[in-house]
Amino acid sequence: RVESVAGMDVCPQEQVADYAALQDKAANQRVSDLTHTLLAEVATFLVPGMTESAMARRIADHFEQCDRVAYWHKPYVRFGRHTTLNFYDVVKNEDLVLGDMDIAYLDIGPVIDGIEGDAGQTYVIGENADYQNIQACCEGLYQTGLDFWRQHNPTGNA
Repeated sequence: RVESVAGMDVCPQEQVADYAALQDKAANQRVSDLTHTLLAEVATFLVPGMTESAMARRIADHFEQCDRVAYWHKPYVRFGRHTTLNFYDVVKNEDLVLGDMDIAYLDIGPVIDGIEGDAGQTYVIGENADYQNIQACCEGLYQTGLDFWRQHNPTGNA
């Protein structure tokens, strides 16, 4: 048990349950669906020869056109070897160019109607078996996590 902000003795599971009860699940699902639609739209901008910074600008321009100008995090755009970096790694003075046979990672975090959305995906450009295998592994890991959440409904700590 932990002490809550109000000074009451409350366990974390009760705090999570209280918070979850306040959520509009239909609105959250709508924002999640819109976020994935936006990600699919911006993924069509991936063209060999463009830089990571140019792709980030295209995403920002698209969000502006869609009136989705608020972010809870700016888009992460990673090409090639930068796809192995975590979100906190800052790349200075290196703006990779997307190749004809390359891998890319996009992650967007728009705020739609006051609700935070989040979606990320690995994309393969060209016919590279190694990159296609990486992409398939990423999708498999995501699905394993999603299945766990759906089956067990764990708390964040769990």
